[in-house]
Amino acid sequence: IAWGVAWSGLRQGGYVAIWIGRPSIRGRLTGLLLGIIRLGSAVGVVLGVAAYDRFGFIPAVGTVAIIGTLAIPLSVYIPWSHRPTESETGAGTDADALPATVQAAPVSSETGTTSARGWRDGIQIAFGRPTLRWLSVSSFFIYMVGVIVVSTTSIFVAAKSMQYADAQLIGVGIATVTGLLHGVRWLSNLVVGPIVGALSDGIGKSNTLLTLGLVMMATLLLAGTAPPTAAVLVFLVALLLDGSLRVVINATASTVATETDAPHRFIAAFATLTDIGSAFGPLIAFSALANARLAVVYGAGAGITLLCLFRYWQTDHALDHEDRSVPD
Repeated sequence: IAWGVAWSGLRQGGYVAIWIGRPSIRGRLTGLLLGIIRLGSAVGVVLGVAAYDRFGFIPAVGTVAIIGTLAIPLSVYIPWSHRPTESETGAGTDADALPATVQAAPVSSETGTTSARGWRDGIQIAFGRPTLRWLSVSSFFIYMVGVIVVSTTSIFVAAKSMQYADAQLIGVGIATVTGLLHGVRWLSNLVVGPIVGALSDGIGKSNTLLTLGLVMMATLLLAGTAPPTAAVLVFLVALLLDGSLRVVINATASTVATETDAPHRFIAAFATLTDIGSAFGPLIAFSALANARLAVVYGAGAGITLLCLFRYWQTDHALDHEDRSVPD
């Protein structure tokens, strides 16, 4: 529970850091942020396992905890309430793009009431305008399907390896293939994330989301029908697409949050929906697998996600059309 509270604060801080950047590069900033987080995950796993094998559980956990505390003095010196000037952020930057609520807010004595009202306001914002509503719903399904794919990786590999008598795939065992797939996914985010984020900055975030959703559905369907070795490579592409969708959906949320009256509250509701989707993913996956094939579960999840992304794309483009139709 304590870690969940701490992680929520870190996520809010990440969005604030992205808001400080120019709107035209928020996609690549989000990709870089998530890539660094995944790099930390990969390094942490390697160091943690090595420390556990050599020193045992308690020393390994203690070492990780000590390293984590190094972030405390860093956070103290970050100017969270600073509004950058145009000279600091570069020519052509809209210095007012940083939402006013990023600055230090007054502390209310009615903490419980304020918290409840803040959560209620965040939900109302997230499901108010059609664009925000479909963005929030899409985020739920993106994270849910992503966790379904991640949590069933070993099952997918095992199902494909059944065609081999020695239960091996591409020359190595099931556990090794599963570990390699997730390792490549984590490490590649540091490169793929900024690239996809920059792409979304260029062609538009709703266009990027719809394209990635369409490719994701086609990839998962292909993975279920491809030969074993090819299926593993296609599945790796699906994992990379999952990471790319997360980058763009978070960059989009960061961008639209600054257009709301309460950016932090919207982000709180948005992040909670992604967490709920992540929590439901394994439950739905393993429940559905009792009555359906893995390919059907993948296809159904990707199809629902694609429909939600299409609705967001429609509402976003309708909003752009209305903005263009309003005379100056």
